[in-house]
Amino acid sequence: MVGVLLRTQLRWWTWLRNVPGPPRTSWCLGNLPAFLRHNAMPVCRAWATKYGGAVRYWAMFGEPRLMLTDPLALDHVLRKQAYAYPKLRLAQRLIGGVMGEGLLVAEQAVHKRQRRALQPGLNARAVRRLHPMFTHHAEALAQHIHTIAQSHGTLVDIYALLSAATLDALGEGALGVHFRALQHVQTDPHGNASSAHPLTAALDRTLRMASRPGRWTMVLDTATLYFPWMEKIPIGLASRRFRREAQVLFDIAGDIVQQAKTRIQDEDANETHPDILATLLRANQNAHKAPASKDAGPRSVLDHATLTDAELQAQVSTLIFAGHETTATQLAWMLLFLAKDPPRQQALYDAIEAKRLAMGLQAQAQSGAPADADTRMLTVDEIESIPYVDWCIHECLRLQSAIHTTSRTPLHDDWIPLANGQYVKVHRGMIILIPLTSICTMDHMWGDDPLSFRPERWREPMPGQRLFPGHHGLAFLLGPRACIGSAFAVAEMKAFLVSLVSHFIFEWDGRPIEPKLWVVARPHDPVRGQDATTMMLLRMLPAARAARRTFSTYRPLLEQGKKVPAVGPNPLDAPTLEIVKAQWKKARLAKDSDKATLLGGILTDLQYAEKTKMQPNQKPPSIIKMIQKGIKKRTDAAKVYRNAKPAPRMDLAEKEEREIAILQELLPKP
Repeated sequence: MVGVLLRTQLRWWTWLRNVPGPPRTSWCLGNLPAFLRHNAMPVCRAWATKYGGAVRYWAMFGEPRLMLTDPLALDHVLRKQAYAYPKLRLAQRLIGGVMGEGLLVAEQAVHKRQRRALQPGLNARAVRRLHPMFTHHAEALAQHIHTIAQSHGTLVDIYALLSAATLDALGEGALGVHFRALQHVQTDPHGNASSAHPLTAALDRTLRMASRPGRWTMVLDTATLYFPWMEKIPIGLASRRFRREAQVLFDIAGDIVQQAKTRIQDEDANETHPDILATLLRANQNAHKAPASKDAGPRSVLDHATLTDAELQAQVSTLIFAGHETTATQLAWMLLFLAKDPPRQQALYDAIEAKRLAMGLQAQAQSGAPADADTRMLTVDEIESIPYVDWCIHECLRLQSAIHTTSRTPLHDDWIPLANGQYVKVHRGMIILIPLTSICTMDHMWGDDPLSFRPERWREPMPGQRLFPGHHGLAFLLGPRACIGSAFAVAEMKAFLVSLVSHFIFEWDGRPIEPKLWVVARPHDPVRGQDATTMMLLRMLPAARAARRTFSTYRPLLEQGKKVPAVGPNPLDAPTLEIVKAQWKKARLAKDSDKATLLGGILTDLQYAEKTKMQPNQKPPSIIKMIQKGIKKRTDAAKVYRNAKPAPRMDLAEKEEREIAILQELLPKP
């Protein structure tokens, strides 16, 4: 054992000696503590900015690793020599443990055969036929949100709902089954949501166990580099609990394959199922029936791009994960970006509305409307012709892709070319990190504001577009191992985005949301300690959108002393409104930005409520009730922050309490 360690240390000592990089923080842990954070991408971006496109960093016990952001090096590793740089053994164990030996794990000839088998069901033509199904599930989600808003209010965890809805769409479009996961989502008035569906629950538990970071996990992972037999130690991915949860997923996948086989056998020749799994099974049948050519030699029938039953089961598990988890995560980030940027959310709605009006349709679509009605949904061609929808999708995939990093290891020693004309020598077994999100936020590729959500940047060509064609940055990787379902994912995201933005106004509720880098970059609420994207949803009515358009002009009018919205039925509303106006102006003069923002928001909300009254004879809104609701909301938030795990967020709690004190001063004294 000591000999193995010494031999490995001597070998590592010669690796990457001339490649620049950050100094190690310790010999034991190297630079790895930076990767224990929820989001290590800023660290990788800072290293690339300081040291260049090839960076040496340190893992545990003096192991040097290579981080690549250089475009020419990425083209070499991911495209030209893709099969000479397979995934790490650890990544294969992780993905294979959750999804089986499917396309994401397969290498070399097996990967090529599996990809050929799956390609017909995932090409652009096949995906276009699925657009009505995507729209159906997007509208089902919108109706479900309406129901929640009526019973619980408008604070919604959109991530949990998107996860269920995209699973339903994946089930029907890819597997030919109806999961009905959306019906199993449980919500409460505080915006929390969770799924009781057995598939989503098992998938979530499995991912949590597979992706749980920690120093002991790092120690074990590093030890397996020295001693591969340690992979069999019954902890982590080899634990009985993990295998039990993963088996639930495999059993469900097996049942889906058997159901699909039965459907294919019973289907009418004139009416075939369009889902991906059915297409794959029909191709399997045709390949087995095809006679072997005379010069086939000893080749197996599997050379016709067919899959074994075990491989079919693994592909189903892969489709369930890769086909819904990543899409739900991407859509959650998209809606969060739009919620934080109301002008661009409005621009997206305006672009959709303009397209509908140009087609002679009503501004607002109606779910279930006939194809010849003027309230019908937009077709796939009509959505494809809206540039701003494309720009929003591209920008979200660039700024926060669901797949944030990938790693490779060379099968043999190699020289990797760099854009500056130099080369980096890599050795067999070396670990190469490719931080996808960091690469897609480099200013020399994407403009002066790469960390900002600005869809308009896609109007003009950028260096990043030229270096990484496909208009999605590196969200779907490059080369023969690029995501085979990218067309499916983008088409589904567009259908959901157009439908949801047409129905609702999304508003950020102010809770901090940050990416938690699991297998995917799930949105994470660090205060509540859970994966969530909680936001306020306001029902979209023509008057509501009209009011939103006036937001940018309202406050200047108020500064000029122009007429304010009507006050409510309470006789104390009028004097309370004058108090709010006076305090708002006083705070602005005193340059108390926090207080001015708080009071200005109340005045803006008051006008918004006035312009979105449901009935003509409805009474004007009460500013007193609005202030009371604001106090209750902040009281609940302060309680959450004080009880946050693993540590209370006293700074946020105190901010909420300061705002409570300001609001209480505005209320009439008893």
